Amino acid sequence: MIDSAPASLIINAVAAPLALAFLIVMLWSDFRREINQFLGIFLAFVIIWNSSALIVQAAALAEMPPDVTRVARMALDLGFIGASVSGFSLTVVIVRAYTRRLRGLAVMTVLTIAAYRLALLAGSTDAILMDLPLNYREQPLLVLFSLLFGGGTLVLLWRSRRSVRSRMLQIGLLLLVFAQLSAFVNPELGLWVIANNLGALASLLISFALIKQEIIRPLADRTSQVETFRTVSAAIANQESLDTQLDKIVRYAASLLRADGAGIYVSSGHGPKLIYSWRLPQIDERTSNKSDSGMAAIALTTRRTIHVDNYGREWRGYDDFPFARETFGSVICTPIIHADEALGVLMVVSARQGRLFRDEDKHMLEMLATQIAVAIIYQRLFEHQQELDRLKNEMLRMASHDLKNPLQASMAYLDLLRDDLMEEGRLGALEFIDVIDKQLRRMTRIIRGVLDLEKIREGKLRLSPVPVDELLSRLRDELAEQAKDNHIDLRVEISQSMEYLEVLGDAGQLERALVNLGENAIKFTPAGGAVRVDVTRSADRIVFEIADTGVGIAQEHQPFIFDRFYRASPKGMEHVNGSGLGLSLVKAIVENHRGEVWFESSQGKGTTFFVSLPASTAGVSVTAAVQELSR
Repeated sequence: MIDSAPASLIINAVAAPLALAFLIVMLWSDFRREINQFLGIFLAFVIIWNSSALIVQAAALAEMPPDVTRVARMALDLGFIGASVSGFSLTVVIVRAYTRRLRGLAVMTVLTIAAYRLALLAGSTDAILMDLPLNYREQPLLVLFSLLFGGGTLVLLWRSRRSVRSRMLQIGLLLLVFAQLSAFVNPELGLWVIANNLGALASLLISFALIKQEIIRPLADRTSQVETFRTVSAAIANQESLDTQLDKIVRYAASLLRADGAGIYVSSGHGPKLIYSWRLPQIDERTSNKSDSGMAAIALTTRRTIHVDNYGREWRGYDDFPFARETFGSVICTPIIHADEALGVLMVVSARQGRLFRDEDKHMLEMLATQIAVAIIYQRLFEHQQELDRLKNEMLRMASHDLKNPLQASMAYLDLLRDDLMEEGRLGALEFIDVIDKQLRRMTRIIRGVLDLEKIREGKLRLSPVPVDELLSRLRDELAEQAKDNHIDLRVEISQSMEYLEVLGDAGQLERALVNLGENAIKFTPAGGAVRVDVTRSADRIVFEIADTGVGIAQEHQPFIFDRFYRASPKGMEHVNGSGLGLSLVKAIVENHRGEVWFESSQGKGTTFFVSLPASTAGVSVTAAVQELSR
């Protein structure tokens, strides 16, 4: 007989607390997960097995009360068969060969052995006080159930050998079966002691492998997952083509989930259509739309993720691909949804003997599907924006040629008609001519404003140092006649100190912006009022102030005053005409020069507009300034 009692005592003394520690870790991680629950049951039986073996071996070395030995031997048998049954059940969960009958059989087996041992305990003391606690001649049920569940574990491992991802887990399960079956080879050799030691080692390998698989590795994978989402987001932000983005997403999805194939479907009038695939079978275009009851179609219709572990056995719908039932194993189909619209489906496939996908994989795929939805919507918006740009360019072409030229001709002929009417003395008709001329000029201003606004938004600047005093002089000359006609006191402050002030920009555009503000101030100031234009310097900025004593801007209009085509009509100023583009044009010009424009207004007291522009600095080249303004 082999004497290994001291070593066995040490092994069991170490294995029992380690098994308890692993049990606590798994249950603390997530008690609701099925694999954690079954591992907990397995470890509980292992702890009973190891602890009972420790007591039995200690009793062989030192005298203990007979009752303690009897209970320990009974618990040893229970722990032994319980570890075998729970090991089989754990294997069922690991390979996902779910069947209620197998679980029911496992529970009934443990209860039967427990009842059997209690019956032996009550009916015969000699049977329990045998020197060998695992004597198959006296316990045929123990042998039968051990062989049954041990053999079942081997069959499951062989049939689903690629589904068990961890080599350590495979070795641990095989070692557990070997350890338990070896105990029945020859009781006279005392192999049950060695079997007990091997079983303890196997349980530790299984526990550590599952902790590594379910806890440690997912935490380590977070880095690669974050990197994947960063790369996909960068592809979307960099405006890469949709094909490039989908190619990256599909490959990353397959890589993250260690899948054997992946594909993306988009919604069409005849169901989902496969537009991109990686290592998936080819689909005949004539039958590609036939799969209205395939997994992709059902996921698209129900807008829910579908996950099966065995496509051939579990899927009841139409085959998504030729020979799918013969080749597909675990499959996940996730709908691609944006708002209330189902855009398509993301599918990942594992081979029949390939990896089994987990719930975490399903959640990861759902997040990738969100990225695909963003890419598709972005592409749609980009195409829509291109169409809008095309229509805008067409409108501008029409405005600059098809409308502007006829208007110019109409105004020219209108001037000739006015001259003829004046020669004929038909002064009454001149009033109608003036009304027509006024409307034609208004339309011309609108067209010119739209064209100018688009040109400015394109960012085309003719930069040069612009003296502030020259800007103010041209502004005063431009506004003088309008101010005189409206009986407005126009004051443009030009001091000698301004001779040394310059702004760097496009002189024509800056003059246009200031003139627009001055014209607005005059138009909305009643006769007898005043408009003042002044300039101050603050650090490296030059600030223009255009103040009036007009009607002011009502509080409810102030947030929208720079919007295109927005016109506020203050009470008493309904007669003032405008296109609603003047202030939006000012804002575009100023911001194009890296400036700011704002205003302060009090209804009934007046409004002051401020335009802040960067001052031209001596020694700074125009080229450097252009680069700065182009950022």
